[in-house]
Amino acid sequence: MSGLLFRACALRTSLEAQLIVAPRTPRTKLLLNTSVIGSVEPDFLRALEGNAFLHSKQVHIVSSQEFHANWQMQGHAQSVLTHLASVLRDMGLSGAWRNERAHVYDAQGELVGAIERGVVRVLGINTQSVGLMGWTADQRIWVQQRAATKSDNPMLWDILSNGMVTDADDVRSALARETWEEAGLDVKVLSHVQYAGQFAYARPSKAGNGAGYLRETMNWFSAIVEEHFHPKNQDGEVAQFACLTPDEILNAIEMQSFTLDAAYVLVSEIVKMLEKKGIEPDALCDFIPHSYQ
Repeated sequence: MSGLLFRACALRTSLEAQLIVAPRTPRTKLLLNTSVIGSVEPDFLRALEGNAFLHSKQVHIVSSQEFHANWQMQGHAQSVLTHLASVLRDMGLSGAWRNERAHVYDAQGELVGAIERGVVRVLGINTQSVGLMGWTADQRIWVQQRAATKSDNPMLWDILSNGMVTDADDVRSALARETWEEAGLDVKVLSHVQYAGQFAYARPSKAGNGAGYLRETMNWFSAIVEEHFHPKNQDGEVAQFACLTPDEILNAIEMQSFTLDAAYVLVSEIVKMLEKKGIEPDALCDFIPHSYQ
């Protein structure tokens, strides 16, 4: 096994073990009618007591023997979600208000409605994200440094583009939008654009004064960025771009300079690239280096 493949495989094993981090405290299921749509810290929704939310004609929260361990909201699904988001904003319990909504699904993957993305973390609602792994023809990798103004992971490094799938998108349209906004590139003119993989990750979030829980499913694509294309940020959310070798990428990941999800995508792609060269991984891939925190 080559040293580069050994390092990439070891990092992938380590990162994979860190994708799911348990909540700080056990969370209460959040139900909309009979559908589980998320979770909250046990006392979080009690902060709404006395708020008009509990007395709205559109929604009421009920507790019954069947749902004694859960918070159950009843009413017209979209009305409930819209009203709840507004209340959380008014109480200062939402994240940055983007006027963009994320789809809300039940535990079976059925679409229930959509809610402002600024409240998804505090409600433990699973979201979808999409990103682009940008290769060059000589097997270097384009990456971006997140702006200092980003609410999550400011100034850490990321893959070429990475963002949430909104209710106005499907995965491919979200990829096109994010790649243009963050890197100024049109995916239609990139070479060998292909779906590359998916994984879920979860961890406690600072949202809602520390009561949040991030749950996300990441879908990533890979493409070749031709030599005459140079990424140029359009939305102010990227500090700079760099084009690095796989060895430089692994060095930076070992220094914890990348976000966790970006690091997992990068090492997964580097392993695939090396394997395509005819180098097969072996049992040494089970070696786990330092924790990525």
